[in-house]
Amino acid sequence: TLTFVNDAYCRYFKRTREQLIGSKFIDLIPEPVRPQVLQHIEALTEHSHNEISEHEHEIIRPDGSIGWHSWVNRKILDSAGRVTEMQGIGRDITARKLAEKKLRESEERYRNVVETQTELICRYECDTTLTFVNDAYCRYFGKTREQLIGMKFLELLPEEARPMAIAHVESLVADPRIETDEHPVIRADGTIGWQEWVDYAIRDGDGTILEMQAIGRDITERKRLEEELEGREREFARLVENSPDIISRLDRNLRYL
Repeated sequence: TLTFVNDAYCRYFKRTREQLIGSKFIDLIPEPVRPQVLQHIEALTEHSHNEISEHEHEIIRPDGSIGWHSWVNRKILDSAGRVTEMQGIGRDITARKLAEKKLRESEERYRNVVETQTELICRYECDTTLTFVNDAYCRYFGKTREQLIGMKFLELLPEEARPMAIAHVESLVADPRIETDEHPVIRADGTIGWQEWVDYAIRDGDGTILEMQAIGRDITERKRLEEELEGREREFARLVENSPDIISRLDRNLRYL
């Protein structure tokens, strides 16, 4: 039950002081939220060691729409230490809550896009410590997100490939740009595979690099075919060079190629 309200409280709810004093402020809160608010007040009243508490909750604005308030509540005690009433200082945080809601929705949309990709997506710090991996990344390496985040992706590369990977990241830090890189990796079954990554730096407004983001795909089969083709070309070259016949190629003007 309200025993005092200031002018700002009256203006916000567009009611007079006479209309508000004697009414219960719980009536200004949407019904589904009321039990939570009452529980908060009871907890503050029952535990004497908690003199002040902060709380956020929805409210019904004068136009009937739903807003948000943030309140700092303090107990007022009598000489015997008993709670006589509560004092609250509040402010409207509707704009902040709407911004947070939009941000969550945006992040959810982004996450849905990222997680449904077949490409591997990760973010990592300049020392190669992983800060984010999508589901495809987890599936590829046969590890959980919890196992991967916080570890360095260098550990997923064969030892001999790590110096080149470090040099690649250092190059991106020194000269931020979008760059494609290929390197071998240790697959979930322990065999060696190949991946192709497109890396780029994420920077703040001052241009400082915060972390790197990369989108990758498995190119093991392509590498196998390339190696097979190179092997066949070497074999063909040996056959040609060791042939007892005279072999030559000429262009249209009969010049030797």
